[in-house]
Amino acid sequence: MIIEFVGPPGAGKSELVSITNMILSDLDLYAVSPYRARILCLKRVPLGRLIEIITPQKWQERVLSAVSRRLLMLHRLYFALLNQALVRHAVCLLFTSKLSFKEKRTILGYFLMDCSFYQFFKDRLRPDEALILSEGLVHRITSLYTSAQEEPQPHEILKYIKLLPQADLLICVNTAIDICVNRVISRGKYRRYLDEELIPYMRNCAKTIEIVLQGIKEQGWSCAVVNNNGKLDESAVVLHDILTKRFSREVEKKRSLDFTV
Repeated sequence: MIIEFVGPPGAGKSELVSITNMILSDLDLYAVSPYRARILCLKRVPLGRLIEIITPQKWQERVLSAVSRRLLMLHRLYFALLNQALVRHAVCLLFTSKLSFKEKRTILGYFLMDCSFYQFFKDRLRPDEALILSEGLVHRITSLYTSAQEEPQPHEILKYIKLLPQADLLICVNTAIDICVNRVISRGKYRRYLDEELIPYMRNCAKTIEIVLQGIKEQGWSCAVVNNNGKLDESAVVLHDILTKRFSREVEKKRSLDFTV
């Protein structure tokens, strides 16, 4: 299963990802990072099993990592062939933006990496394994569609959403703008925005996410909202309830199998 987080910069997505990992562990589910997921999934195909057989134990992790990284690159191309409308829409929008070439290249790299995650992991992870993405294909909307100068365009955002592969759960992190701004400034990120442009950018980012959430619900995705205004204990309780309700079936199935064994 794939769980995505979406929220403005400084919303606290990384903190909630760590909490999610612990909650899933308590539920007898396995939270895996992209790095660990690509090793696990490679081991489940013939090529990975062959590597385990012919490679000395001390070199296996390094070889599996190198091969899985290249497999992900191939799956980017495969995903692009299967989802040409999505890739074309994102690339055209990105390269007509006013960002620098370096920023465009960085955003495009992350977008294609997320594409490979969906193509490679979606059908290879077991039902009791969850890939947690603090920034996935849904979150890329905040890079592709948000600027300090222009209001978000609902039509273009909803068009992008309709082309996306569906995550098993989307968690939208709702955090007050002033808290997000203070966190971003303290981390020294988003330096491309002047001080007077940062707040308009963050406001437009929040508007973009509101449009995203509306569109996601209309598409029938499984999604939830977590408020994170600095009280992590309260956010953790809400997150625990969301994950328990959403994955109760997987938990019961896993526990029944464990009991049978």
